[in-house]
Amino acid sequence: MSDSTSEFELLTLLTQVSQQFFTESSVPLLLEKLLHSSIKMTHGDRGSLFLIPERDRNSPRAMSTLIATGLQGQTIDLDISRGIVGFVFRSGQSVLIHNVQKDPRFYPDIDLKTGYVTQTLIAAPLLGPHGQCLGAIEILNSSNGKFTETDLKILEVLANFATIALLQSRHTDRHEKIIRNHCDITAIINRFLSEAFDISTDPRIQEMLHKIPSVAQTRGPIAIFAEAGLGTRELAWRIHVQRAPKSVENGFFFDFTAHSHPSQSLTAALENALSEIHFHSAAGTLYFHSLDQFSEARLREVRDFFQRHLSGIEPSHFRLIASFAAKANLTAPTHSLLAECARLLNHIRIEIPPLRERPHDAYPLVQLGVRILNETYAVPLQGLDAEWKDFLQSTPWEKNHEELWHVLSLAFLYHPEGLELRLKDLYRRHERWYYIPSLDLRGAKDRLEDLMIERALVKTSGRKGEAAEHLGLTREGLRKALKKFQP
Repeated sequence: MSDSTSEFELLTLLTQVSQQFFTESSVPLLLEKLLHSSIKMTHGDRGSLFLIPERDRNSPRAMSTLIATGLQGQTIDLDISRGIVGFVFRSGQSVLIHNVQKDPRFYPDIDLKTGYVTQTLIAAPLLGPHGQCLGAIEILNSSNGKFTETDLKILEVLANFATIALLQSRHTDRHEKIIRNHCDITAIINRFLSEAFDISTDPRIQEMLHKIPSVAQTRGPIAIFAEAGLGTRELAWRIHVQRAPKSVENGFFFDFTAHSHPSQSLTAALENALSEIHFHSAAGTLYFHSLDQFSEARLREVRDFFQRHLSGIEPSHFRLIASFAAKANLTAPTHSLLAECARLLNHIRIEIPPLRERPHDAYPLVQLGVRILNETYAVPLQGLDAEWKDFLQSTPWEKNHEELWHVLSLAFLYHPEGLELRLKDLYRRHERWYYIPSLDLRGAKDRLEDLMIERALVKTSGRKGEAAEHLGLTREGLRKALKKFQP
């Protein structure tokens, strides 16, 4: 490849590479395009992308070429203890070598096998966000006689592109495997929300759990007040189980939400549930989840149902439980129906304190979540790093149990197996916490654009007018780019 390739052509190629991340669904084909782009952008002759086989990821011994140019489909297997690429994988360091034949790390068997003579070389590791190496990419024999430091920087950034593509592919595969093998993800979340009560050290939670057996033996209706995501449904289920253990097997726990039973009136669904309970002479529970989310029409049906069945008597075969938002304004004129429902139910009142008022519960909750993930999916997550542990123990978790589970689920999908979860991969956006390891596609693209500008300025000895022409930019466009990358 001659050095006449303009920076404008390279920037155009870079834009194409970036677009392919959003248009190319085949990861092997995307990686092949990335390799060809790497060869062109660094003026190399040949290139190879080496990966550790999936089965050997936790104990790598050898790498194989996923893609290699000039080999007519031939695959190269390389022991990671040998060769320059093996050194790159083991050390996690990039290399630029002007005379490969004299380098003591050079492994000549590959040249002998392929009949190709390697003279110059650049290579970069495919490093994940936790420093784990997935493989390496190498470019051979510069058409300019030797590679430059800028060529190596370009390859490093393109290696980052390849790493992002590989990790996203693995995360997708892992998620699909979960869906195939564990369709009832809701049951796993429910387990977390239920066991969250048991590991709490907060005196209010412990007192609540202590009272549940006696509360369950009464027949009075129960109103639970709590913020979203604290496991009100799981608490209602506990009360149901404590009162009538045999009913668990028969499943006489009826769960009504703002959107359940859309094809019939709520009144009909409620009466059908009662008929089934009476027919089997079983103790059952009718649970209304987040009653404050019900429409006015549905609240009216609920109120009328309560009035019919709670008129001065306690039902003998069924129990009514409803949950309300902790800050539900039951005195507002617009909430008169909700207030009536709460008044009719408020024989026994239970309040679940939010997680932010229980700072000592956050860290044990994460430990619980990691244990459940490990048991369910056999994924060796080791827990939290020291920074995240300190953060949880010193900073109130503003949201609740469900959001904490959401973060742990993302960590499971995106995190390398066998490593600790890191605080630096936890970030907040729009008042929600997320866990995404720090691989930045936009950042990688920006770094490549910066390198293209740097190369154009070096080639033109700093003359910005000529550099702008090489880049296909106006002088004003170059000025804005320099301001962006060199603040």
